[in-house]
Amino acid sequence: VLQALSLFSKVGFSGDHANELEQVCKLLNLDITEVGNAAKKIHDRPGYIKRTGRYYSVAPSIITQMAFDEAWNKWIAPDPTDFFNRIPADLVQAFIKNASNASEENRKKAGDFFRKWASSVTAIRLGDIDTVERLAALTAMDPENYLPTLCRLVVECSDTEIQNLSHKQ
Repeated sequence: VLQALSLFSKVGFSGDHANELEQVCKLLNLDITEVGNAAKKIHDRPGYIKRTGRYYSVAPSIITQMAFDEAWNKWIAPDPTDFFNRIPADLVQAFIKNASNASEENRKKAGDFFRKWASSVTAIRLGDIDTVERLAALTAMDPENYLPTLCRLVVECSDTEIQNLSHKQ
């Protein structure tokens, strides 16, 4: 559980953010009840899981980094592209924030994947809400790298493509 939560800077577990813990469990094929129970135990003792409002996070940072590396080896290393593709848009920023403290090799793999993914997005994919949410999360996190990509997509859209996007429900 510590490893799972360490992949993200924070994970919502209640209220309107409860879906984040569900998404993490689905991504990692974990049972949400077991994860919730274990998180409460680890929070109480030894205290490496913090509860802040409606969010879980792992602390201190040295524990986060060690658990992140273990989690990387367990869930990401077997097929990084598949894992990165399956990260829900709601969790992209939280993942990248913690990945930025990973080993240089793992930071590079994650960064290269998301830059390549963003550059592969075409105007027609702007009609897909998951694509737009992921691109928005990346742009909010790192506008210097991702805003030019977003601008390119909008500028390259034809009037017909924009009209088709506006008619999608």
